[in-house]
Amino acid sequence: MANFHDLPAELRILIWQYSHPGPRDIVVSWDGIDFASNLSPPTVAHVCHESREEALKHFSLIFGRPDRPGYILFDNSMDTLFVTDEVDYQLTTSDRSFINNLKHFRFTNVMAQKCTS
Repeated sequence: MANFHDLPAELRILIWQYSHPGPRDIVVSWDGIDFASNLSPPTVAHVCHESREEALKHFSLIFGRPDRPGYILFDNSMDTLFVTDEVDYQLTTSDRSFINNLKHFRFTNVMAQKCTS
């Protein structure tokens, strides 16, 4: 019986691409210490080095802090980001520029009022 790693690289890459999750609604909140997401990272990002490399071609690590990079995986081409009001108060300039470039974004009434005033 053949092992997965014995398959041709092109076939393994196709399998990783097909394992990419579909559109997701990602809610980012603030727990008083750090950013948190309602979803676990996609499985493809944790199978092996090769699968993670393929996943990171589609996902960005968002909401990093000055002392560490982001760890919430987000696909700007299909995921929708929902940010709670508590997160809004914690956003840095770089986080805000990321949000300005989102394709799919939902926000609270408080944030909507800030944007229109």
